[in-house]
Amino acid sequence: MDELYYHEDDYCGIELIPLENEHFIKNEQNEILLFSEKHKVAEGIYSDVYVRNEIPKKLEDYKIDYVKMDKKLSEIAIKYEKVTTGYGFEDECKNTIGYVFNEINIFVKNNGEYITRIWFDFYLSKSSIATDLYKILKVIVGDYDLIFVDWFWGFYSYVKHDLELERKLLEISEELSKE
Repeated sequence: MDELYYHEDDYCGIELIPLENEHFIKNEQNEILLFSEKHKVAEGIYSDVYVRNEIPKKLEDYKIDYVKMDKKLSEIAIKYEKVTTGYGFEDECKNTIGYVFNEINIFVKNNGEYITRIWFDFYLSKSSIATDLYKILKVIVGDYDLIFVDWFWGFYSYVKHDLELERKLLEISEELSKE
């Protein structure tokens, strides 16, 4: 295949964002929980959809060089120049490159010079995926203070400073493998 697809609902559902957004993350996760409780009709069914607020501190403010990150990721992952999304249709995502590291899809949006968004698509159902995710997060984060956020699970972690991150990811994968 010459393209990498992601479902539109997965756009930035699992992402890396600047450290300065921790307060925002906590508030937003709380709002999501309250909204979900208010609009739950049945298990997995809701009467409305919550739209997350925009992140205050943007990733592009960190001025992460897109070319350097592309080189790093291309050395360890399969690169896809064409990324598409949609539901029932497909749109090409401009200025977005995809990478596949084992069973983890990584999407990097850029403005030609700097990275503007980094998000992931995977299902953490095996310990090998948890271990690979930890490895790829360490590569991507490098010298930057970024937070890994899984909005679906209400989970976040300081990648550089969380000495328990790999263990936490393994615990989540163990939990998901039981479902």
